[in-house]
Amino acid sequence: MQQMSFYNKMPFVSKNKIKKRILPNRKMVTNYEFIKKEEGCLRSFISRGIVSVNYMSKTTMYEYYLSERKTENKMQSYQNTAEHYNTSEKTIERIVYWMESSL
Repeated sequence: MQQMSFYNKMPFVSKNKIKKRILPNRKMVTNYEFIKKEEGCLRSFISRGIVSVNYMSKTTMYEYYLSERKTENKMQSYQNTAEHYNTSEKTIERIVYWMESSL
């Protein structure tokens, strides 16, 4: 008869017999890639009020930043984007960081 653990009522198994669970390999997707991929759904969610309009405004700011980044260095691109949208450079930095982070 196997020994039962008090907490989980499962048979006791020694640690050396436990096999590690291998998770499937999933490609990391940035937030920007996800928004562009699911843009149709996102627009319908915005129109229904499920998702805030901020996602689309952040997306347009990030796209403007990317277009500036092709010709300017990073800091100058932050400054130009902030000036164009009348916001602070720190706000643009946060938007870029959020868009380039993965889900």
